[in-house]
Amino acid sequence: MVDKDSSGLSIEEVKHLSMLARMGASREDLEQMRKELAHILENFKILQDVDTDGVEPTAHAIAIENVFRDDASRPSNPREETLENAPLSQEGYVRVRGVLDDQT
Repeated sequence: MVDKDSSGLSIEEVKHLSMLARMGASREDLEQMRKELAHILENFKILQDVDTDGVEPTAHAIAIENVFRDDASRPSNPREETLENAPLSQEGYVRVRGVLDDQT
């Protein structure tokens, strides 16, 4: 017999979801998750009953548009000034520790 609550969720289904999410869970945790998931599903059932005829799909509640500016070249910091502030420099470049190896 599969133990399901009023939402129709069984402990086995919640355990499966827990495994998919890579969450370890005790029996008490699974029971708590089942209650919380049932509450979430109840909210979705309420939303399914909302009349959305004539409502245009939206990604945002308000209109959003990107603001672009024209690219304009401008002088950057002088190399010498930048290298003076770098902890390490070598042959006119900023020297950093290797990311993929143990070399500096």
